[in-house]
Amino acid sequence: MTKGMTADFRGRTWGTLASGILIQSAEGLENIVRNAAVITGGRNGAAPAPLFSEPGAFVLELAVLADTPDVMAERQDDIKAATWTEDPEPEDPFTFTIEGQDPLTIFAKVTNRIVPTDFKTSARTRAAVVPVGFDACDPIVYGEQVTVPLAPNGSTVIGGGWGSSMRWSWVTTGPCINPRLVLEFPGYPDQILRFRGSVPSGKQLVVESGPTSLVHKLDGVDRYGLFDGGNSSIAPRFPKLLPGHTVTHVNASGSGGSVLAYWPGRP
Repeated sequence: MTKGMTADFRGRTWGTLASGILIQSAEGLENIVRNAAVITGGRNGAAPAPLFSEPGAFVLELAVLADTPDVMAERQDDIKAATWTEDPEPEDPFTFTIEGQDPLTIFAKVTNRIVPTDFKTSARTRAAVVPVGFDACDPIVYGEQVTVPLAPNGSTVIGGGWGSSMRWSWVTTGPCINPRLVLEFPGYPDQILRFRGSVPSGKQLVVESGPTSLVHKLDGVDRYGLFDGGNSSIAPRFPKLLPGHTVTHVNASGSGGSVLAYWPGRP
């Protein structure tokens, strides 16, 4: 099941000979891996939302290879650093690739790990197995992250995926005043997310969306609502992104541009 499997988590890549950390097994990811190479749909074509929506808990068994105890200790320390955080409820993108298939992403947090600490024996020097337990915080499976630049008044069309995505981030670099995102979708024009305040030159406004939250980070800038193009009878669908959405970045003034990164939803 793990032949040719690689995984990226918190800046580390596991599963390559160059890393010295191979993936021995990935119990709990079998259904996602099996379904990764097929397209699903209902009577009207592609499914409106991902169908396989309960990845749940999974365990990654990492086989750590090293020629010397010192190298083994370094690789073990790197695994420990990647699987520990003082935040009690972290969640990060866990992107994995099976040979011959497209990358998939699950947002997950580490729940447990077992890291051997004795590297004196020759057996431990050759290989040590480190099980790492994960819990998928978000029930949706996503594709690989897509990143697109947005100049002031610049637009991009959301592509890829088969379902909606509430996993995206928007980074606006100053100088600009009152930046906003505008979404256009047939039947729901001008869905607008507005921010009030100034983004100084060299500073960044970071907006991050998840299934249950929308947060922004920059002192002196406040979010002040979703708007629907002036028609209060239309319920805003922002911040959910769908394939075919046109996203535009607009400043009240200033030349600062922005970058939109999103994970397309898929079965």
